Amino acid sequence: MKTSHSKHTPGTGRHGFTLTELMLAMGVTTMIMAGAMGVYLSSQRSWHTTSLEIGTATDASFALSRMVSGIGTNLGFRAAVESTVSVVSSGASWTVSYQVPDGPTNAIRYLSGAETIQYRNHPLAGWVRVANGINAATASKSGKGINLMVRVGRQNGRFSATNEVSTFIAFRN
Repeated sequence: MKTSHSKHTPGTGRHGFTLTELMLAMGVTTMIMAGAMGVYLSSQRSWHTTSLEIGTATDASFALSRMVSGIGTNLGFRAAVESTVSVVSSGASWTVSYQVPDGPTNAIRYLSGAETIQYRNHPLAGWVRVANGINAATASKSGKGINLMVRVGRQNGRFSATNEVSTFIAFRN
């Protein structure tokens, strides 16, 4: 008794796949790969956009929280004595000077040309950078508090994102 280990149809002398079968298999594989590539590219675009959005939201929130709460042991707007707060605007830039109880005169400024927010804890001290890449920022004294807004925008190739964060800080003193 003889056994055959190859694909062989008795009486035809044919082995393997036909050209039509191979072409059909290649066509199906190509369609599956094209669909998978489309899903992959869509996921990459979504990831890049989401990453930029998260980055701008984090940067805007960070800048605002440092102005509100302060930097290190230096107190921010939340601790400002209401009667000492002054806002000076110059074009799109501004400077807010304030005093905290039993403390020196502090200042926070936004420089629109440099897109930075800076802090100074003494009139003779140098300015310390709080945040970079700030596209726009506003500060205005309103009643017993101050309105702040920070906008951060980023572009990476064809992807872009902008986030704006604002708050009203009521003076405690």
